[in-house]
Amino acid sequence: MIKLTGKGNARELAEQFTQEMEKTGLSCQLVSGLTETHGDTTILVQVYEKYYMRASNRVSLTFTLISNGETSNAYVVSSGGGQGPIFRMSWGAEEDFALSAAKILSKLGFKEVDA
Repeated sequence: MIKLTGKGNARELAEQFTQEMEKTGLSCQLVSGLTETHGDTTILVQVYEKYYMRASNRVSLTFTLISNGETSNAYVVSSGGGQGPIFRMSWGAEEDFALSAAKILSKLGFKEVDA
């Protein structure tokens, strides 16, 4: 998991994030998402998938954004890049997908913090 913190409107950040994520590859797509607002806090969850040839499968990425209007915390978790039913051999696809998301968030003014 990668945790980042930044500022900005949650919905606008999510729109920009989605646009940039979909540019990371033809097979990258937003699968599902939800947004909940409770008082001043907005919680946004988006799930992406992307096909990686080196892993011969689709890798998922879950992007969670929690914003109170001033500060936004973003969490990036990627999974599914392993091969094999018993010995989960990973080709690094999960890490690559998560780092792509972190780079996008960095461009949007976020800084990585300890999770």
